[in-house]
Amino acid sequence: MGYELWVRSYGSGAMGQELWVRSYGSGAMGQELWVMSYGSGAMGQELWVRSYGFMSYGSGAMGQELWVRSYGSGAMGQGLWVRGYGSGAMGQELWVMSYGSGAMGQELWVKSYGSGAMGQELWVRSYGSGAMGYELWVRSYGSGALGQELLVRSFGSGAMGQELWVRSYGSGAMGQELWVRSYGSGAMGQELWVRSFGS
Repeated sequence: MGYELWVRSYGSGAMGQELWVRSYGSGAMGQELWVMSYGSGAMGQELWVRSYGFMSYGSGAMGQELWVRSYGSGAMGQGLWVRGYGSGAMGQELWVMSYGSGAMGQELWVKSYGSGAMGQELWVRSYGSGAMGYELWVRSYGSGALGQELLVRSFGSGAMGQELWVRSYGSGAMGQELWVRSYGSGAMGQELWVRSFGS
């Protein structure tokens, strides 16, 4: 079919740095395999790289990894996972997403990390693999020295996705538990009990 294999462009500067490269696949749809773009700065840093069907990543001024994306090889090319990195000195992870391989490509889980010195985890979410992709649970962690847990929510797998239990922890030195709630699994999701601990 006469597919385009690759295209390269070079800069006109003294160093003749490579600006971009494109490569196209030989498949039935002629999908793009990868694209690279380089900056025009003194160090010729890599600005972004894209790849379809395999993986992609972006780099900042110092060559640190900013993000990585991986796409599935299924019929729809749904995303399998996505990683994002911060621009701080330690390059801490900002978020991670994972997508299912089902027909709808629903989100399975998400992780987010803080920008503090220790890169503490801020929240984690998990989603069901059902047709509606309902939320299963959420966890949130504090920004304190010990990264205490702030709240945890769990949702049922029923048709309405009712809440089963909720836990919350305080932000004190010992991370004391403030309250716990439990909900029934019935059709109306009624509250079963609540416990509160003093601070």
